[in-house]
Amino acid sequence: MVLQKLLNSKKPFSVCFSQSSFGFTDSFVIMKRCDVPNLYGTLVEESEYDRSLVTVDLTDKEIAYFRKNIGLFNKVLHTQEGRVYELIGTGFKEHYNIERIKR
Repeated sequence: MVLQKLLNSKKPFSVCFSQSSFGFTDSFVIMKRCDVPNLYGTLVEESEYDRSLVTVDLTDKEIAYFRKNIGLFNKVLHTQEGRVYELIGTGFKEHYNIERIKR
């Protein structure tokens, strides 16, 4: 399970739930490409905006696991388009911005 592997790895990531005006929802995890080796056998997609980022779609089982462990996360964004959560203590956005400055 992707979320369990990421939680155990202590790597920064975000959990995103997007909503379209047509009523569709999409749920996925976004993380740095360098953290992918920890996710053997997982289907990942490259971000079209930044090749150093990848996303992994969440299954219904993983969404249920996330909801069960919601106390481990902070909601950092909530708009009509969706919600974004980060693991408490390891903010993905902050980590990502620091890494971009180093390049």
